[in-house]
Amino acid sequence: MSYCFYDKSGHFFSLTFNAENFRDDAKHVLVFVSPRNNKQQMVLTRHKRRGWELPGGKVEPGETPAAAACRELFEETGVKSNDLRWIGQYVIDPGKCGELIVKNIYAGTVYEWLDLPPGFETLESRIFTFNLQPFARGYSDFIQDNLFPLIKQFLLNRTESKPGVAD
Repeated sequence: MSYCFYDKSGHFFSLTFNAENFRDDAKHVLVFVSPRNNKQQMVLTRHKRRGWELPGGKVEPGETPAAAACRELFEETGVKSNDLRWIGQYVIDPGKCGELIVKNIYAGTVYEWLDLPPGFETLESRIFTFNLQPFARGYSDFIQDNLFPLIKQFLLNRTESKPGVAD
């Protein structure tokens, strides 16, 4: 499955869940993690300025995207997962404004939930159901775009016999 669209700023997005289309130059990650007992829920983090959003961020120098996904998940939520899988990827083409942004999408379950580490840009983390209203006040622009519902639908349609793509 692959999708293409423009966001509200006019940037071109391409999203794929097909492993053969994945690029190997991702410098960003996005993480969907659910409690073990409910795959129709997810953990969101509340950023100081942007509001509620999915955990994620930049891949640090010398770090793999998979390691960045684990690190960002913990730093922004206090959650540890031992089964994160690379399920998709999206590319943002800002046009003449800058270079391509390649972001790997990971999904997994909560293994352990600790206190939020101090000193980061997030205020709290909480469990939300997949049927949240993403365009409601208080949600980050990262939830208020076409990506969120497409990734959510992919995860809901996924069966245990097709767990995703490992990184």
